[in-house]
Amino acid sequence: MTLLHESEVIEAGKPRRIEMTVNAIAMGDLAHMLERNSLGKWMQVTGFLAATRKGSSRLRLHIQSYVAVPGSSPDTPQV
Repeated sequence: MTLLHESEVIEAGKPRRIEMTVNAIAMGDLAHMLERNSLGKWMQVTGFLAATRKGSSRLRLHIQSYVAVPGSSPDTPQV
């Protein structure tokens, strides 16, 4: 699956907008729970980054848990 990440951080005293896509994977029961979520819903995920395969420089987020953000939709502004 592909996740869209959007955030704003302060770097060297100035705001910096972060927007990127992240390749992600979930296993077992967690994968089945994520399948039932509607596309475009906001969620907070936790997990770890690992190479897509041994020796690769490409990373994938391995989702270990998630929490749906209530009332979110693709049109919901982020604050």
